[in-house]
Order: sequence, then C-alpha cells, then structure tokens
Amino acid sequence: MTATTSAQPARRQPPTTQPSSAAQPRPAPSENAESRPWLLSLGTYLAAAALTSLVLTLTLRLWRADFSIPFANSGDALWCQSWIKGIQENGWYLTNPRLGAPGAMDLYDFPQADNLHFLLLKALVSATHDVSFTFNVYYLLGFPLIALSTLFVLRRFGTSRLAALSGSLWFSFLPYHFVHGQHHLFLASYFVLPLAVMMILWVYTDRLRWPWSRRDPQMPWGRGRMWGSLLVALLVASSGVYYAFFTCYLLLVAGLASVLDRKKWQGMLMAGTLVGVTTAAVVVNLVPCLIYQYQHGPNPALPGRTVDEAEHFGLKIGQLLLPIDEHVIGRLNPLRQRYDLSPLASGEKVGATLGAVGTAGFLFLIGLLFCRTRTRQGEVVPGLAALNIAAVLLATVGGFGSLFALLVSAQIRCYNRMSLFIALLSLFAVAILLDRLADWFHGKGYRIWQYRLALACLAAFGLVDEIGRSRAPDYAALKAQFECDRDFVREVEQQLPADAMLLQLPYFPFPETPPLHQLGDYDLVRLYLHASALKFSYAAMRGGAADRWQKEVSALPIEEQLPHFIEQGFAGIAIDRAGYDDRGAELENDLRAILNQEPLVSRDERLAYYALPAADSMSR
Repeated sequence: MTATTSAQPARRQPPTTQPSSAAQPRPAPSENAESRPWLLSLGTYLAAAALTSLVLTLTLRLWRADFSIPFANSGDALWCQSWIKGIQENGWYLTNPRLGAPGAMDLYDFPQADNLHFLLLKALVSATHDVSFTFNVYYLLGFPLIALSTLFVLRRFGTSRLAALSGSLWFSFLPYHFVHGQHHLFLASYFVLPLAVMMILWVYTDRLRWPWSRRDPQMPWGRGRMWGSLLVALLVASSGVYYAFFTCYLLLVAGLASVLDRKKWQGMLMAGTLVGVTTAAVVVNLVPCLIYQYQHGPNPALPGRTVDEAEHFGLKIGQLLLPIDEHVIGRLNPLRQRYDLSPLASGEKVGATLGAVGTAGFLFLIGLLFCRTRTRQGEVVPGLAALNIAAVLLATVGGFGSLFALLVSAQIRCYNRMSLFIALLSLFAVAILLDRLADWFHGKGYRIWQYRLALACLAAFGLVDEIGRSRAPDYAALKAQFECDRDFVREVEQQLPADAMLLQLPYFPFPETPPLHQLGDYDLVRLYLHASALKFSYAAMRGGAADRWQKEVSALPIEEQLPHFIEQGFAGIAIDRAGYDDRGAELENDLRAILNQEPLVSRDERLAYYALPAADSMSR
C-alpha cells in the first residue's frame, strides 16, 4: 500500500441507489453550478448596487434633495467643504491663500493621512466644478462602494450570494455611517475597511505566500493574494490614521493566532511585513507635514491629546448592544435615552451601535470562545472570534487602548471607532450562520423559495432596525440657510474689489475650538464657501504670525482695533452675531458711531458687514 492510500481511512462505499433529496448534502442556495457563473456574479454585484441605491433613496428621501446644496452645513461638514473648495482653487488642501488673512492658511501643523480621499475628491470636483455637488455625491457614493467591497470579501471566503448580499447591505447602512456622515466624511467612507479585514483573515488562515516563493499547488493564488494584500495596505494607509492603526493591531493579532494554531512563524512574518508596509505608507502620506515640522519645529499652540480622552472616547459594550435612538419600535427609545443621559454614555454614543443582526453575530462570536474546538486548516470562524475579542480588548474603556495612550501616544483617542471592525466581523459570522441555516432548511425538506423569503425578511428587518425612523436631512432649512449666506456674500462682494480682505469677528482660534456662545467650530468658514474672490481672516493656524496678530488685536477696545485692521489692508468687517452673548449689540453700536454707517445685514439677521475706509483716507 502506498503512503498516499495508507493515510486515508477506510470508507464505506456509498449506495448505488440515488438518495432522496432531503438526505443529500447541499451547497448554499446560490452556490449551485451555473453555465455562466460570471454572469450570475455580475448580477449579484449589480443587485447590491441597485438595492443600496434604492434603500439610500428611501432613507434620505433624495427626491426632495437639491444636490447643489450640501446635506450638512455645520461643524466639521463646513470644514470638509472648505477642503474641496481649496482643492478646486489651489490644487491641494494643505495651503489656501484665501483663508487666514493677512497671511494664508496652512495645514502642515495638522497632518492627515487621508490622501486617497483627497485624490478622489480632487477627481470628482475637477469633473463637476461644484463644491456642494461633489460633497454630496462623495457621501452618497460611499454606500454602494461599501456594499460592493463587503460583498466581494464575503464571496471570497465562500459565503453564498444571498448571505453575502444581506451582509453587505447591513454593513453599508450601519448607524456608524449615518452618525459620522458628512461631518466626518472620510470616516464614513469606509469602503476600504472590508478589504483590510480580508487581508487580516488571509494572514490568519495562512492563505498568503511570498511573491518570490515557488508556486504552491495547494495554494495557487497565494502569491497573488500577497500582492493584493500589499495594495490593500497602501490603500488603508491612505484612508486615515485610525483605520490604519486598527488594521495593524488586528494584523498582529491574526499573525499571533496563526502561530499559536499552526506552530509556524509564517503568519507572524506575513503580518509583520504588512504592518511595516502600512506604517511606512502612513509616513509617506505625512511626509510634507513631517518635513515642515522638522524645519519649523512643533506648534505648541495646537490643542494636544490627553490620556483621559482615550477613556472618554473608549468603546462601551452597552453602546454596541443597545438599539439606536428613534428606533422604529417606540418602546425601545426610553431605554436608549436613559443610557445616553447617564455618565456612562460619553464619547460618540450611538455611532457604535451594531443593530440587532450585528448584535446576534457579536454574541455568537463571544460564545464561541467558550466552546472552541481544534481549528481546521483555512477555517474562518475561529479567526473571527479571536479578532472580535481582540478588538474589544483594545477599544473598551480601560483596555489596551488606554494603556497605549498612557505608555506610547495619546494621539489615537477615539477607540470607539473600532466598533466598525467589530460590526464587520459580527456580520461576517452572521453570513456564515445563514449558510448553515440554508443547509438546515434543505435538510428539513423546505423549498429554496422559502429560505429566500425568510432571508429577505431578515435582511429588511436588519435594515429597518439599523436605520430607524428617519435619516433624511431638513432640506428646506438647509436650503434657506445656504441661500441666505450666499446672498449676503454676493452683496458684500459687490461692494469690494477682487482679492479684498474681510476681517471676521469674533476672533475664533483654528482648529478644534469649543463653541463660543452660539458660534460653533468652523462656522466662520461659511462665508468663504460662497465667495469667488474675497480673502478671509478665519482659519489662520494657531500659533502662526497671522493668528498671533489677530489674537493680540482682538484684545484691544474696538476703537483701537480699527486702525490695525485698516493698516493691514482689510476692506471690511464681517460679524457673526452668534458669537456674542448680546448678539453683538454693544460692538455694533460702537462701530456705527465710529464708522458712521449702518451695516449690511443678512436675511436671518445673524451676519453683519461694515465697510472700512482706506488707509490713506484715515491718514488724512
């Protein structure tokens, strides 16, 4: 007997008669052999894009929207729009000569590793020539892109088409996506994250081979997967520091788990290589800022990160498992509201919610830790469980993330954003369970349409549970504010020459400043978004020459400020009354008396403009 045959256990020969259909082992419902599998695969991806677009249209009531008006127009959403406008006018986002007057805004002291998103925005705004349209479309495109990338990854690991399609829809419409939305546009555009999890699972299941290794007959695509993983590492590194950091952590966990399961160092070496490539790519993304800071030194005026922020923004398991606010089942809302009003609910609150389906997958993976059996080669589920608990241990309050902030760096602070990885791992487990449910359906003699109907009902329930009652913006209110600001800026521009400088009051440090009365962070950038040629004082980097000048002059009485403004060449003053406890009444009384003029006031009476005399007229 040969070695090959001796290694095989003796098996009973199957009966010659055809067994009944109920006794036959059956693949998942959508995995039957087809004459044209590529056509069915294409149809699955088209169905994912179409269903995502349909659900998105219904959720946001897009038939009411005007795409030339941003769907979000406050806080960080304003700052995102200024990036797009800056890219359109200047080619890139790092410097903007129309902000930060009498100097120019630069962001070299505020580094970001998001060049993938910036490049995509540059391509989109170059094609559309419309900042608001680009802003809205990029946000909306994130939903189908996330669904397609999730579908691709789930299919790569053998889940059935219907289960993968359901999982991709659930992952695309997570509460996380809506909560961050256009305010945190890049965090909400997490279409690279499923590819990152695919790379991590390849490491865990030992499916990668070095590019220079011989072709492995048992792993013919191993070298191709390694090249693909290197590409994914570059994409993740260019999608923001948070996702890159979390990916590197889970890569190391996957490598360690692979070593413990297989007693080989291959997995850890692969993980270390991918972590090194990701880290190096993040550094490359930050090179312009690093060079600038090396030449000029660090900026001590910028707000720093503290260790306690890792606790404040840490993950709370209660936030993972509790339902969203404004749930379709009204009786659940008081439970969530009571939790959100307690001291336990610090941080970004509802953004971490998994939804009912994700919660089921999360609890399944936790339960699997207590009944884990020996891992078989290539099995994914134990890896999902290991990665899930590792993600919780890093992100939870008082977890490894807090230790990292204390011992290494406090720059990573929002560990609750790890909930996005936990959600994908949990939904991945649900997709696998759905395939097992399909086999159970078949074993019980149910027909295929009954399984598909049950899955469709579950998919619909999961979406309704995640989305809640309403996610549509107040399009009418957004339009009214947008047009009010636009008309005010146009009237101001008619009174001023091109490239005139406008001094904005009150003085408001940039970036990351707490609200001043009713004036929110980045509210002052709204005027720039509507201007075609004016320059604005807001957005001078903290600690820079222009910021120091603004800060010093703003401390003087208004009658002493005006000569400084005129000397620097400012042609007018724009006052945002929301930044004053008296709505700017005292300040404007003084300006009326000094300048002997009535202001130009916006329709909502929030903004006021005063023209300044030229420097030569003051000297006379």
